[in-house]
Amino acid sequence: MSGTPQWGSDPHPTVATETPRDAIHIRLGSFVLIFALVIAAIAAAAGVIILAIVCAVVALGAIGYMAVWIRRRGAQVASEGSGRRGRKD
Repeated sequence: MSGTPQWGSDPHPTVATETPRDAIHIRLGSFVLIFALVIAAIAAAAGVIILAIVCAVVALGAIGYMAVWIRRRGAQVASEGSGRRGRKD
């Protein structure tokens, strides 16, 4: 038998159903979240409270943004269900 993987042999089935667009949006959201939290911490330490508040609001927006994309990805995986795994076309 050759070393090519067979359909359904993936140990991580959610990775196979994840589209690159989902992954990009989630990674972009996590980058914005970390960046906003770092800037907010530095601003709070420097006493620039307005900037810290703005960055905290941006961080909350990034959390919501990621939640939407993670939920979309989860719904996509659930809709595909087990019907696609194990098929041998």
